[in-house]
Amino acid sequence: MSAAPLPIELRLRALEARVLGVPRSQLARLNLQDDDGDESDADVQLLKLKRSSKTAPSPKEDEPQATIARRVAALEARMTEVGDANSALRQFCDNYDRYAPLLALPTDPSSEKDKDGNVKEPTAEVVHARDLLPEAQQAAMVLEARADIIDAERGLREIDVLAKRGVAGAEGLEDIVELKPALHAGAERVSTRSKNLGEARAQAATLVERYTEFTTTVSDMFLALHEQLAAMEEAVTRAERAKRADIAQRF
Repeated sequence: MSAAPLPIELRLRALEARVLGVPRSQLARLNLQDDDGDESDADVQLLKLKRSSKTAPSPKEDEPQATIARRVAALEARMTEVGDANSALRQFCDNYDRYAPLLALPTDPSSEKDKDGNVKEPTAEVVHARDLLPEAQQAAMVLEARADIIDAERGLREIDVLAKRGVAGAEGLEDIVELKPALHAGAERVSTRSKNLGEARAQAATLVERYTEFTTTVSDMFLALHEQLAAMEEAVTRAERAKRADIAQRF
């Protein structure tokens, strides 16, 4: 530890000892008397400090407690480590002065009034994000967030449709609670109708399947009849030819 924070460290330890008390583990490590048996000035001050302080037992009383300065230093180191690990957070911390105007919530100038009740005029120009970032970086950010912008636009359109239908807000929740029996009755009717519709669709599918089988059977029968007629015609033709040949041989 350097010479500059050493007095602050000692004062913080003294204040913590008065407020929180001295842990038993630290008291056990100290020798309250020197080798000659006489108490030193530091030991006397420590005894006075121990007697004046009210030590409150705690579950972690025997564990060594770090001072506020060390805790702050550890916290600062941890925050620095987290900032170095995240590029976006590091960029935000490095350009905090540039982004500071964007951290404040915008106020409506018409809502600020002076003592006489008159509306105050804006004292400073409103700072926007486009004023802090170059156009190339703005274009890159828009291209990177293209998918999110499209999703947000789609969501806004859906919200607009719901708002036009009057079902986007939560003003009618009490009316919905009163209409709960009617909602249950309607749900039961829809369920019954869906069940009947399913049965009708099943019957229609069965009829279509039977009609298909009937059509296929009739087609097969017509094909078989056509083949039989063709065979009969061929047999009749052969018989006629044989008869004519026989008559020609006789005469």
